[in-house]
Amino acid sequence: MDFITIDEYKASQDINSTNQDTLISGIITRVSAFIKNYCNRSLIDYYTSDKIEYWSAGGDIVLLKEAPVLSITSVAFSYDYGATYETITAGAGWALDKELDVLVSTYGGFPAGPNAVRVTYKGGYDPDAPPEDLKQAVIELITYYLKNEATPKRSTTATNLAIEYITSSNLPAHIKRVLDNYRYVNT
Repeated sequence: MDFITIDEYKASQDINSTNQDTLISGIITRVSAFIKNYCNRSLIDYYTSDKIEYWSAGGDIVLLKEAPVLSITSVAFSYDYGATYETITAGAGWALDKELDVLVSTYGGFPAGPNAVRVTYKGGYDPDAPPEDLKQAVIELITYYLKNEATPKRSTTATNLAIEYITSSNLPAHIKRVLDNYRYVNT
């Protein structure tokens, strides 16, 4: 799922021509995929459909990727590495801390081990109304690639040739600042 439509992008840039529609559509899709990869979460794909996540670390909390968490469909524990699961009801083993968007153990900790906890839930942002700062970062990143600002720049003089290389880790600072606010980093 893309963060914006071609019509939204064209309206934001006051573009009336259809000459670059195919190019813009492709960049929108690639920028959306890049942002999801960079942020390590989809942000919009699980707003209306369930996401299943597995947690192996044990402990008192489970950090869910697709915050804000909208609803929990089920929480299940496995003591045989994910071969079988036992569904645990809310309040009897877990609770959702809505302020922090984390699943909290109510009985002394989540089990540890590969695939020990399975959480099925809905979360993220409404794809039709993502946060304005995120939407603006998407628009600016599309423009950045549309104008080929990510390609090596070359300046020549009679005695000097300089080529500037831009790496994928060197996003424009104003875009990186916004995207870093949405990154999921599990430490």
